[in-house]
Amino acid sequence: MTRLTNSIQEQLTTELLKYKFSDKAQELVEKQSTFAHKIYNDCFDKKTRDKMKRLPQGWLPEVGEVSVEFASKFTRLEFNGGNNLSWNYRFLFKKSFEAQNKRFPNKHKSNCVKQYTALDKLALEYTQIQNEISDFTTAISHTKANIQSAFSSCTTVEKLIKNWKEIEPFAKKYVEVKGTNLPALPTEQLNKLLNLPVGK
Repeated sequence: MTRLTNSIQEQLTTELLKYKFSDKAQELVEKQSTFAHKIYNDCFDKKTRDKMKRLPQGWLPEVGEVSVEFASKFTRLEFNGGNNLSWNYRFLFKKSFEAQNKRFPNKHKSNCVKQYTALDKLALEYTQIQNEISDFTTAISHTKANIQSAFSSCTTVEKLIKNWKEIEPFAKKYVEVKGTNLPALPTEQLNKLLNLPVGK
């Protein structure tokens, strides 16, 4: 029998959460990225953006996020969409985050570019996205707790599979192989090399 060790439990938990939540995590990242670009375009009109693009490389700072205020709350929005998700749930993502930098006027390099009231349509959209993220992280925590509860009732991988047959595709690789036939020892050759048996 194969002990259901803490290491196996952690690996299974990660695999199960990735199976369930990876697609949704990617969807939220893309949604946050799209929103960050939308805010950037709202802060700088096309004429200004085109001017900044035409300037030689190095004349303006290139930054990976835009800083604004929603209802007086300072917020940084990353263009790659990773904010609020990338660190705590990085194990869910199928690919690593790549930097997406945009040009900014020097005065807006790391300062608040624009303030939005609570009822502004973009502020409302931001709130909706944050609510989705909150629901998402709550669902992960709830699911993780239930997985760990299932593990606590089993001491072996085999018992876990017996009690929860649907986990077999994830857990079967941890089952130790039984009855492995080891190659026969070359005893006759060893005896000659070692002058065995003793006294012969």
